[in-house]
Amino acid sequence: MDLYIEIKELKQRQEMIIAMLDDLMSGKAQEKIYDTVDLMKLLNVSKRTIASWKDQGILPHSQIRGKMWVTGEQLKEFLEKYSSMKTSTLKKQERRQK
Repeated sequence: MDLYIEIKELKQRQEMIIAMLDDLMSGKAQEKIYDTVDLMKLLNVSKRTIASWKDQGILPHSQIRGKMWVTGEQLKEFLEKYSSMKTSTLKKQERRQK
């Protein structure tokens, strides 16, 4: 893996951890964080669909130790942006891009 990409991913992880620590220290209610299984159940889509959205940059997320995490705010952003598109439409777009 390219060193630049590794450093960028490390910085993203660090920023996410710092934000979580800030929330905990400030006494804010902890935001819900979803993993792939949570998203599969919540959105009623397959693991592959979520992976495709992630790979295409459609689904905002953070990656920590190889596992994808989506905060409640990221999920809200995704749903607001793509709420007018049905899941089937997103899947069709995935097929066209292959």
